[in-house]
Amino acid sequence: MLVLALANRFGDPQEITEILRDVIIQPATDGFAYRIFQLVTDQKEQNKVFEKWDNVHPSKLTAAILQRLRRKYQRGGKESIYSPGTTWRDWQALIWRGRDTTERKREDVRNYLQDEFERRPSSIGKHIFWLWNSLGNQDGKRIVEEVFPLSRLAELARKHGSSAYSTSAERSIVEELIQKYGPSGLSGSQSAERRSGVSNEQIEGS
Repeated sequence: MLVLALANRFGDPQEITEILRDVIIQPATDGFAYRIFQLVTDQKEQNKVFEKWDNVHPSKLTAAILQRLRRKYQRGGKESIYSPGTTWRDWQALIWRGRDTTERKREDVRNYLQDEFERRPSSIGKHIFWLWNSLGNQDGKRIVEEVFPLSRLAELARKHGSSAYSTSAERSIVEELIQKYGPSGLSGSQSAERRSGVSNEQIEGS
């Protein structure tokens, strides 16, 4: 990427980190910001531009992406992670934040999503339609549960009825969600059909 090539031209660690920090905070899409973050932190092997990693401070870049997400997605906020025009590439950043090892940070994401689903019920359908494919194996199901519990999502879907989806495809998944994970549904351990067409690798950002 051009931004990485430009950043690599600076020899001073502080300058490189500040440039990357700005690139992460300022882009219009979360998908682009998160991709830059990945390429300079946990996916360095895919970055063929940087020659000296001693010049990059991952902790400061982690703080930058967290700052971006906290600022945009919060209870009562105007921004929606599932607003028109967003894709799974943008949603990955929220999944990453929701799987943080710190319980408080995970709870921040759950609280935001609780508010998102209450105030914008159609986001329920978008959320589960995207993630449904991952419920077919235990690792995928664990990721989904870490971000927002399926039983709670099923309760909200039941509560909001037809407002919980926007398309016939989403409706089908939402109805199955309620059946499998709702209070009177089947066991949550029952595997889901692979119907959304999005792989676990896309969710985890690999």
